[in-house]
Amino acid sequence: WYQRRVRAGYSWISTQKTEAEVTNDCGIFLRKVIEMVPSIPYQSYEVNMYLMALISEICYIPHTSVTIYLLDTSLPPSPPLFKHLKDVAEQFVDIFEASPTLKEQLLSVEEDMSDVCKAATLSEEFCKELAAITLVKSTTF
Repeated sequence: WYQRRVRAGYSWISTQKTEAEVTNDCGIFLRKVIEMVPSIPYQSYEVNMYLMALISEICYIPHTSVTIYLLDTSLPPSPPLFKHLKDVAEQFVDIFEASPTLKEQLLSVEEDMSDVCKAATLSEEFCKELAAITLVKSTTF
């Protein structure tokens, strides 16, 4: 089997990557985690909590590549995390404009908030946490 694959030249493996794919390749795990961000308004509260906690912990890693890939918005291609969070904010605006009861529920502090309101509140706090992480990293590195 091995010799057949060597003779075939591993044609089944795609090794040709564009320059953008090489520079923006963050790995399978991080890519999958970031791909879950756009569905924040539609996921359960628990899934969103775990997702945001995981991303926060990854952002705390004192590694230049991680910081640049996740938090640095000054580079030409903006980080996918920033782009996805911006899209999530736009989704929340659309959802709350379509339903005035959700808007009222979000403004009032209630124990029995809907999942969408919880997701919006959680996303807001998550963005504040990312801003704090970015501030700390920019002053210490």
